[in-house]
Amino acid sequence: METTNKKSVQQLIDQLWKKGLTRVVISPGSRNAPLILGFTSHSKYQCYSVPDERSAGFIALGMAQQTQKPVALVCSSGSALLNYYPAIAEAFYRKIPLMVLSADRPQRLIDQGDGQTIRQNKVYANHILLSSQLEEFPIQGEEFKNLQIIKAALNLAIPSVINPGGPVHLNMPFEEPLYLKESFTETTVSTTTDQVNEPIDSTEMQTAISIWNSTSKIMILGGQKNGNPTLDVLLQKISKRALIFSETTSNIDVKGSVHCIDRLITPLSEKEMEKLQPELLLTFGGNVVSKRIKGFLRKYGPKHHIHIEVIEKAPDTYQCLTQHFNNSEELFFTTLLKNANIQGSSYVNQWINVDNVRKEQQAKFEKTVTFSDFQVMQTMNEKIPAQSIVHLANSTSIRYAQLFDWENELFFDANRGTSGIDGIVSTAMGTAMVTTKTVVLIVGDISFFYDTNAWWHRHIPRNLKVVVVNNDGGGIFRFIDGPNSTGQLESHFETHQKNSVEHIAIGFGVHYFCATSKSELESKFDSLLAGNASGILEVNTPQLENAGILQEYFKKFKNEHVNYVG
Repeated sequence: METTNKKSVQQLIDQLWKKGLTRVVISPGSRNAPLILGFTSHSKYQCYSVPDERSAGFIALGMAQQTQKPVALVCSSGSALLNYYPAIAEAFYRKIPLMVLSADRPQRLIDQGDGQTIRQNKVYANHILLSSQLEEFPIQGEEFKNLQIIKAALNLAIPSVINPGGPVHLNMPFEEPLYLKESFTETTVSTTTDQVNEPIDSTEMQTAISIWNSTSKIMILGGQKNGNPTLDVLLQKISKRALIFSETTSNIDVKGSVHCIDRLITPLSEKEMEKLQPELLLTFGGNVVSKRIKGFLRKYGPKHHIHIEVIEKAPDTYQCLTQHFNNSEELFFTTLLKNANIQGSSYVNQWINVDNVRKEQQAKFEKTVTFSDFQVMQTMNEKIPAQSIVHLANSTSIRYAQLFDWENELFFDANRGTSGIDGIVSTAMGTAMVTTKTVVLIVGDISFFYDTNAWWHRHIPRNLKVVVVNNDGGGIFRFIDGPNSTGQLESHFETHQKNSVEHIAIGFGVHYFCATSKSELESKFDSLLAGNASGILEVNTPQLENAGILQEYFKKFKNEHVNYVG
């Protein structure tokens, strides 16, 4: 085959293929021509052209999250790679494998007034696992230096039982000419995966088992993570002994666990919160959405807090961390179960009974609620098809989702590494590009418009279905503490807009639907799902009523609350 004549690119592309990287998101440019020529001429790579770098970064993030394999991001020099930064930060905090490949000017031209030239090397220093530079012309005797750098980057990026994975960055200065080609023999070596054994500290494990067996009030809290049937089976075995709290993005499917944390704890009195206070807390996974559970555990902290995660240093989110196992959850709980007491606990029974009462109260409330953001999420809970992937935008979308008990074997995802507004549509887009499952994105109007360029490419997948909840500009500011008291709620906190979702859909050739009532929502959502193409359903909800309905929801539990625990 004919490919770029740049030896550093030939070497890089050969190594990436050998390690199983097959998807490349390319942001068009000129300085990155050697990388474009290299990847597009190689038959093993699937290449996607996405002009907007910020969108491209999040599309790659969605692909990598779904496949759990590194995705390459290729851009030109200058500000191009700065636009990747929001996605890089999200990938860093969620440990999603990305390989950023930035073309650059030769080093002698940096800070010399050349166009599209900035200080690119190590530009992501605070949010990257590795940042290095490949030499186009290695010094004699150092021909293998590039190879060592590439291998080190791949080893850090790719997740394993002893490595969480994440984003890495290789900067590549190129001299002109950029477009010359030469013959290159494509490798036929199959991809390889290194087998690594996962160790566990037996002394630390014995301590954890001893604490578990001597403790009566055990709470397990799962943060954001991919679904894992093996972990579900392990947790099910200990669910009568430990009170399991999870959220939609925990993707935990265990009967007898509490999925709606805020619904359970918000109405509790101080005395009841003291009763709920665990003696042992086990946590795993990424970030947790609920501010209430964070506040509860910081105030009513356990004597022992064990965090399980493959990470060098565990976060002390609840300010009570006593042990960290740098291991997978499967290994930890498998080892624990060999010697653990799994008999039923009155602590668990009490709080599962409370949760069951809450479910009954919510069922009554749902029958009386009027058309609103709350009812949109209620309808999504009823109608999203089994085994779909649901991507939740930040702010109101993800918070409303935590108020419902979801079924149908759904997988939930959200950009909760940095919890930003940017790249939400693009991330769902990237997810849909690499799966045949239906991907439903539930997003607010501001987040939708913020990421309009997500549609600006030729790879729009048919299985992406977008529900835009249009409440005219940031409903979250009406029910969090603070903004209402400033006198600047409507002028500076909310983002009122009269932009047209329909015009965006028409402009990018995407099917458009609109709903302004529950009956319309149900019928139009069916039409959205039935279409053999990507589509957008705009749901217009009453801005002023939304906050009041949510307040009534929590007020109902407080008004009907009885002292369940004594």
